[in-house]
Parts: sequence; structure tokens; C-alpha cells
Amino acid sequence: MKFNNPKRLSETANKFWFTGLVFSIASSVYTLRRISERHASLNKQEAEHSLEEKTLAKDEKAVKKQLLSDLCDITIPGYGLGVWGFQGLDDGFVGLAGTVSSAIGCLAAWDKTA
Repeated sequence: MKFNNPKRLSETANKFWFTGLVFSIASSVYTLRRISERHASLNKQEAEHSLEEKTLAKDEKAVKKQLLSDLCDITIPGYGLGVWGFQGLDDGFVGLAGTVSSAIGCLAAWDKTA
């Protein structure tokens, strides 16, 4: 398949990717805040909240992993678009961030199969 303007297509894809990551980061921060509020409201003496506390801890861990992955991923389209704060990054840092994000994804996939 031949594209008339592959540079424009790449830029558009990076814009959509960047926007999606910004919203995912915002969602993760909001979710962490809600988990923190719910955790603070639990009554520590009641035994039935022990299970809910474990569930909240598990959810918090998953959200933090996703947030870290998104923060690493956002360097790629941010650097490609020259977004303020990302244009000063070098190729090595962007590559390392992508590698960390991929490793987190591989570990998450591995955990699901194990």
C-alpha cells in the first residue's frame, strides 16, 4: 500500500497516540486517588474489610504499573511531535523508556498466563 504523505500520517498517528496516553494517565491518577480515598475510609477493625483491603492493594498495584507504562510510552509520541518538554530528550532515553514499557507489558502478559 502506498501513501501520498507518510510523514503526515505518522504525525497524525502520534497525535492520537499522545492524546490517548494523556487520557490514560489522567484516568490512572484519578483511579489511584479514588483507591486511596476508599482505603482511608475502611474501618480497620472489621474483619470483612480485610478482603476489600487486599482487593484495593491489588488494584492499586495494577494501576501503578499501567501508569508507569503510560509515562514511559508518552515519551515516544511526545518526542516525535516535538511537544514541549519532550524535544530535549535524546534517542537513547526514548528507546530506554520504550523498552521499560515493553518489559512491563511482557510481565503483565506473563502474569496472566501463569
